[in-house]
Amino acid sequence: MNGREELPQIDQRESDRASAALGMTLLLAFFTFGFWLGAGFATLVF
Repeated sequence: MNGREELPQIDQRESDRASAALGMTLLLAFFTFGFWLGAGFATLVF
């Protein structure tokens, strides 16, 4: 019974880690895109 209860915990932990990694990747990509967009816009304006 214990073994059966541990499996969902491990799966959930892996899922949380995967979603956290995905979130960090998207956040990094968003900031990078925003930085280059802002730099390009500033170059056009100035």
